Amino acid sequence: MPDAFRITSMVPGLPERVYAAWLDSGAHTAFTGKTAKIDPSIGGKFVALDGYIHGRTVDLLPGRRIVQTWRTKEFPHSAHDSRLEIQFESAEGATRVTILHSHLPEGQGERYKKAWTDRYFYPMRGYFGRLAQAPAFRTGNGPSPAPGPSVPTRMQRARPGKPAPISARKPPPPKKKAAKRAPAPRKSLGKKAARRPEKKKARRR
Repeated sequence: MPDAFRITSMVPGLPERVYAAWLDSGAHTAFTGKTAKIDPSIGGKFVALDGYIHGRTVDLLPGRRIVQTWRTKEFPHSAHDSRLEIQFESAEGATRVTILHSHLPEGQGERYKKAWTDRYFYPMRGYFGRLAQAPAFRTGNGPSPAPGPSVPTRMQRARPGKPAPISARKPPPPKKKAAKRAPAPRKSLGKKAARRPEKKKARRR
């Protein structure tokens, strides 16, 4: 007989947010840590966990439920696709995610049950927990990440003990012009004073 099981886990965040992330290629990749490519419409194909899982979406109830065909590379070639139903319910500010997985190859049920816990529920709690703690900033119709730290100015980037960049230094005070000295008075160029004739010594008679 095909295997089937039911498993439930609490995930931080509102059901609408967790539901939308499940069907988004980038968010699904982020919370599993493995590449996912998802067509979010009914009838759309999906690939997850780096191509290990693939299937097709067969029914959607926005914010509440996703139904898909689901198989892995380890399914026997003769095995039919399994049926996966993911339910999202609001519970005290968080989301109760329930996995209903049926029509699995016989003997593989317990193995995939553990894989849902290890590959999805554990990393989802960490991913959505970080989102719940981050400040909410909204731009237009969708959430936007919190702004990063402001870029320091050139003055702020200068390390202590080292001179700031030239453009950040205060300009030196203007130099005072030296006072011009008054020109020294020129000496008179008039006639030289006449020398007084020396008295001739009286001759002795």
